[in-house]
Amino acid sequence: MDINRPRGRRIWSRLVVLIAAVVAMLLSFFPLVAPAGAGPTTTTAGTTTTTPGTNLAGGGPIVTATPVPVAGVDAFGIGSGQLQSPAGVAFDGKGDLFVADSGNNRVLEYTPNSSTSYSKAAAVVVGANQLSGPIGIALDGRGDLFVTDLRGNNVVEYGYDASTGTYAPSGTVVAGTATDLTGVALDAKGDLFLTAPASNSVEEFAYNSATGTYASVGTDVAGTGTSGSGDNQLSAPHESALDAEGDLFVVDTGNDRVMEYPFNSAAGTYATNGTEVAGPLSSGDGFLTFDAAGDLFVSYGSATSGGVLEFAYNSATATYASSGTEVAGANDLGSAGGLAFNSSGDLFVAEAAANLVLELVQTGLLPTAGGFAPLGTIMG
Repeated sequence: MDINRPRGRRIWSRLVVLIAAVVAMLLSFFPLVAPAGAGPTTTTAGTTTTTPGTNLAGGGPIVTATPVPVAGVDAFGIGSGQLQSPAGVAFDGKGDLFVADSGNNRVLEYTPNSSTSYSKAAAVVVGANQLSGPIGIALDGRGDLFVTDLRGNNVVEYGYDASTGTYAPSGTVVAGTATDLTGVALDAKGDLFLTAPASNSVEEFAYNSATGTYASVGTDVAGTGTSGSGDNQLSAPHESALDAEGDLFVVDTGNDRVMEYPFNSAAGTYATNGTEVAGPLSSGDGFLTFDAAGDLFVSYGSATSGGVLEFAYNSATATYASSGTEVAGANDLGSAGGLAFNSSGDLFVAEAAANLVLELVQTGLLPTAGGFAPLGTIMG
């Protein structure tokens, strides 16, 4: 008997290891659920954590940071509602979601079924044979749609007919540059801002409200045209946006940073030198947007890994946090692209690798200074 005991212990030890491995595998597929009455459960980068005794401001519900698909079917294609490498996203005044379906050379419009879901079938606003690589999209106050045509080196405007709720079947080229275009933005006056990676600059095309046309030649408002890392230089910028004050923000992809160019309202011009407000960022073409509180959101990512960072805005000092908070990480996103907020404060992210648009639902305010976290809840 004494001779067999060591062997028995070895067998038992191996059995324990095997059981532990099986349990770990099961937990990875079926994570533990917080019991009723527990504190909020947050899921970030695939880890579920329950914090007893803490609640969102106002006693909010259990929340999760896992994004939920609202557009696309997780398989690329050109069928109804399908996407192939989606890029820019935007909302109109009715809450409809517009997606630049870059791989299919079209723009799709998704109408909400309710406050928590969108129709999987989409209307083709801009069809094939009109665009070649649409990337950035924006809508003006009239509801007109503007799309950057990457390989066409121009921006095309599709007029909106409010009486029929439809867009013009063919667009009008309203501005262009000598090089590829990726980003498009509009300021309060209706001026167009075009981001051109190859020319390392952002150009402004002034809007003439009397004629309803844009200037035929743009003015450089950011970058010198030469790639560099100086305060007055950009390197392959990807997108630009304007905040509530009219300041211009540019994703300076080649330098892994976001630059801010303050607007001088008296002179109607932008600062020659920009200020870095976010960086260094992870590599990958990025998009940016702002929430209602003025916080800056920046997407990043390669073909297999991406995320979204939030840089909190301090209104007292008019500055941004020196480091970003990840609101969606590599476990949630394969390649984060276009960003947009709907009227409810939910964040929508284009996921090019999975051919989807994901929604992070805002469910409440965290009891911390400086803002909120847009945390996702699973929708039906």
